[in-house]
Amino acid sequence: MPAQDLEDLSFGDENSLDIATWNIEWFPKNNQITVNYVIDIITLLDLDVLAIQELDDTDMFEQMLDSLTAYTGYYESNWFAG
Repeated sequence: MPAQDLEDLSFGDENSLDIATWNIEWFPKNNQITVNYVIDIITLLDLDVLAIQELDDTDMFEQMLDSLTAYTGYYESNWFAG
């Protein structure tokens, strides 16, 4: 089965609340390349609420948020072992 193109994805309309979660797994793995790729994906998804897990670099996360002018965001640190 071929991979689905990001442009082919569609979500609700103006009358729906689109919520997603994304375990981004130690963001950013490839520094700016990853940041740019994630910015493109988030912009195309056009979600109302997005929760992201496993941020490794909060400075790069802040840089990403600065580029996503249609969004606001914050992060919480919750390290645990087990």
